Amino acid sequence: MKEGIYELVQTNAVAASIEEDSFDVQEEGLNHADSHSVLAQYLYKIIESALIRAEGSEKKKVLRQITICNEILALLEGHQLIETGVSQVLSKSQKLLSLESKEAPYGGARPDTPLSLAALFTGTVDDPDLVSQLKKELDSCDKADFLVSFIKWSGLTLLKEALESFCRDKNRKLRIITTSYMGATDLRAVEFLSALPNAEVKVSYDHKRTRLHAKAYCFHRNSGFGSAYIGSSNLSQPALTAGLEWNTKISEYEQPYLWEKITGTFETYWSDGEFDPYNEAKRERLRQALSSTQIASSGINTSFDLRPFVYQQEILDAIELERINLGKQRHLI
Repeated sequence: MKEGIYELVQTNAVAASIEEDSFDVQEEGLNHADSHSVLAQYLYKIIESALIRAEGSEKKKVLRQITICNEILALLEGHQLIETGVSQVLSKSQKLLSLESKEAPYGGARPDTPLSLAALFTGTVDDPDLVSQLKKELDSCDKADFLVSFIKWSGLTLLKEALESFCRDKNRKLRIITTSYMGATDLRAVEFLSALPNAEVKVSYDHKRTRLHAKAYCFHRNSGFGSAYIGSSNLSQPALTAGLEWNTKISEYEQPYLWEKITGTFETYWSDGEFDPYNEAKRERLRQALSSTQIASSGINTSFDLRPFVYQQEILDAIELERINLGKQRHLI
């Protein structure tokens, strides 16, 4: 083995390949908190390699792979770690793709990449363009959450029909978080989204400074096969089509730990007071936040609406309580 850092499970092969006289070997014991994940990751590579080497014709190879899988499952059953017979792979060697209501059959398109595997989109001709995947995700999911710094009307028009179709279903829900930072978001786009049925939009009105630079599109499925696209693409026409943007698709099925962090963080942002629900009554406030940046950049002085950040407001509220309840009138901040 070569000099460097590793995270390998110690095996006979690993131990035999280390020249202990030549290296200062550092090791640590498996931790019961995550040993199951470490060992499962090790077994995954071993089992995958073994199944690839299974010989036979096309059909016989699959059947032999199924036999090997069932023998492994039988071993786990023998240790009473899984329920007997329930996890055995059927010999007909098929995958379940959907369950459809007979009264209202599903007719939507599936995304081009597997729901059970992660994928990387780099904006090259070898990858599907992101907008086509977002349309197909909307067509087949139960709930959608968008977290984007900027929303441009040019980008929204690419998804307009898919969003309208999605939001017409009362059983579906769309939530969007965006900002007015640098005046980049189009007011028309926010108005359109907020007017959709079963849709909610929250906006940060801080046009000079924002903590939100993330771009994420999350599609929840009751089946447990959700998808989240995390990367560099805002909701704009260049970013969704021709731009050299990189976006990683996370599979809820394959990477539940990442999925939980993504969806949990979105919920945290959704509850953050910095992001205020948008409605028609707040149109003028958003218009001013978006236009003030454009005016400032032109060098024209204008009046502005001074508002504290959320963390500043918490301090001001605490001071106000002390002044009312304790009679304190002097504070050092």
